[in-house]
Amino acid sequence: MRLYTSFASVALSMDNGLALTPPMGWRSWNAFYLQIDQEMMEANIDMLADKGRTVGGVHKSLAEVGYSDAGLDDGWQACATGVNGSFHDHSGKPLINTTRFPSLKAMVAKAHSLGITAGWYGNNCDCGESGFDDAWVDHEMRGDVASTVELGFDSIKLDGCGQELNLTRWEELFNASGKAVMLENCHWGNDAPTLDWCPFHMFRSSPDITSTPASWSNMYLNLQTMNRFSAVSRPGCWAYPDMLETGNFQRYEEDRANFGAWAITSSPLILSLDLRNKSMVDRVWEVITNEEAIAVNQDWAGEPGGLVVSESPGYSGFPWLVACDAMDKAQRGWSYNNTAKRVQVGHSCLDHSYASHSDPGFLALAPCDPASTTQTFHYNQGALTPDGAQCVAPFSYQWHGGPGLSLQPCEEQMTDAHKDQHFSISGDGRIIHQNGQCVAAKASAPLQADLMQVWTKKLTGGKQGIFAINADKTTVHTVELALAPGVSYKVRDVWAQKDIGNAKGTLKLKVPHRDSAFVVLTPVAESLFFQ
Repeated sequence: MRLYTSFASVALSMDNGLALTPPMGWRSWNAFYLQIDQEMMEANIDMLADKGRTVGGVHKSLAEVGYSDAGLDDGWQACATGVNGSFHDHSGKPLINTTRFPSLKAMVAKAHSLGITAGWYGNNCDCGESGFDDAWVDHEMRGDVASTVELGFDSIKLDGCGQELNLTRWEELFNASGKAVMLENCHWGNDAPTLDWCPFHMFRSSPDITSTPASWSNMYLNLQTMNRFSAVSRPGCWAYPDMLETGNFQRYEEDRANFGAWAITSSPLILSLDLRNKSMVDRVWEVITNEEAIAVNQDWAGEPGGLVVSESPGYSGFPWLVACDAMDKAQRGWSYNNTAKRVQVGHSCLDHSYASHSDPGFLALAPCDPASTTQTFHYNQGALTPDGAQCVAPFSYQWHGGPGLSLQPCEEQMTDAHKDQHFSISGDGRIIHQNGQCVAAKASAPLQADLMQVWTKKLTGGKQGIFAINADKTTVHTVELALAPGVSYKVRDVWAQKDIGNAKGTLKLKVPHRDSAFVVLTPVAESLFFQ
């Protein structure tokens, strides 16, 4: 492959001087969900300021490394105690569960005394409000802004569950308050910015990430949504695939892969592990305080970082469900061999071995092999099944690409509610799903969530960050990258924080299963351009 860069257009964003680099901090949700109170918040704030560990041989706190904002997520409100079952009073101000949070103002003051800013949460999902007219919703929004300022909060995450969805109105109200407050658009990829509209500082590119335990599949799919927004993610308006799960995975290698993926894409780095858990923090300390990885994240040379390689070694493609199109050659040429029990298109057969390598377990296409046991599918009453227990069904990740096909437990009866597993094979070489879509053979996995990926980011000083991630559960993969001709590069291993030699012409990265490689290239010549 050839590495290349482009220059992002100058674009507008909410201009109050905040979030000029990707925000860093900690937020309560993935660690505690709704089981959060003021004591727990203050204990984690203390841990952000704690200097009991070292970074590069020097005692430093997480706040000094950059994690200087502590965010309280959902669970602070007094549900159904306000006007018409809301959690707002007649003045429009939010009602706080004072049993769990005796004084949010004191909590914020504690954070400030430690040099840490404090974040809040609005348009809540727990006991989300609905059924109110526009005038009342605006009244609540004005009350929320007033309380945010009065309590001293410095940032607020605006979720997508209630009726307070007008992000432009939020910007207007906060600008009118006279206090610079950082706004997070948590509308799960909806209401995303354009090049001339961004009334917030960071925006969710994805659905919620899954925690306790962290899910590799969910993390990896959330990462893929960042490519969709690479053209609009910029200083003051950062794309964000949700909080980091680093610390919540079962394996150290998965923890650092998550961190590196967020770093290379200029995502906000928001921790969400229980900082009181000494063994957990000790395990990932060298990852979350890796100042070289953080430097890549915080650097801005005109673009946020993007996907340049996505491949699945050993597979020839993937089946997708798409709108039927008689002119689309990718939807034709399918056949079912009732003797061999094979679903075939060209020289490739439907194969379910991909699920043993990767989560999510997409069905894939592989060169047809008569000896393969993973290419056998029985076709009975519209259902395709390898074993009678698992049936072929659509796999979709909300609105972000796909759907692909996966194996799911077979339904006992093909009722109207369970026709996701019903396919017909037409005489003209098409496989048609019950919903009217057709199966098409494509080169990449749904959402481009292939087994092996390389993401790159142009850095200042002519440097380049390169991050390779291997989603394979069992197999080591090597990727070879073509570098600009005639130029030598010093190669710096970000994870090891040491130089590992020079490269010229090509760069090979060997990546263990469910792990990553992270390097920075520095041109030995006076200047470097990736072409």
